[in-house]
Amino acid sequence: MIEEGTLVFPGDKVATAEELLPGAGTADVNGTIVGTVMGTFMVNKKNSQAEVTPLTSTPVVLHPGDTVICEVKHVMDKLVLVDVLHVAGKHRHITGDKDAAIPVPDIAKAYVTSAKDKFKIGDMVRATVTQAGANIRLSTAGKNLGVIKSYCTQCRAELEVARDKKAELECPRCGSLEERHIAADYGEGNLDWK
Repeated sequence: MIEEGTLVFPGDKVATAEELLPGAGTADVNGTIVGTVMGTFMVNKKNSQAEVTPLTSTPVVLHPGDTVICEVKHVMDKLVLVDVLHVAGKHRHITGDKDAAIPVPDIAKAYVTSAKDKFKIGDMVRATVTQAGANIRLSTAGKNLGVIKSYCTQCRAELEVARDKKAELECPRCGSLEERHIAADYGEGNLDWK
């Protein structure tokens, strides 16, 4: 086993499988524990694990329960396709696939007939990840989830919360009234709410 605090590069031997178990930033390769990231070697004495603490932050991997910010790319009756831009509170690029789907049953707690009634192309959406991996699935069923920024379908001006409540959103330029599934804090500019 190498000395704690040693700078480790990916592939460097840090210990053997007889000495320690692999932990964060390490892997067992044929009985040899090697570093998988560049960083500082440490021993987690509580779990008897070899760990390498990265010197830089690592790219973000999506996990169920993460709150994400997305842009709507396509809307069908039963499905909304979005591009995941980032995980709320984390300012690193997401690794892997960024295309995700919001099925109609996951749009709101109430019954939704068509996704076309709740989202439009270009809307900025806050959602939670319900399924990660090859097929990312999101949900906007929650008080602070849904559209956080949207644009008028007539003139592309940014929509505001409607004053007269005939609709959820109103265009300050042309007066168009539009429906969306909006988050409770729509229009406040809070992209990273968790």
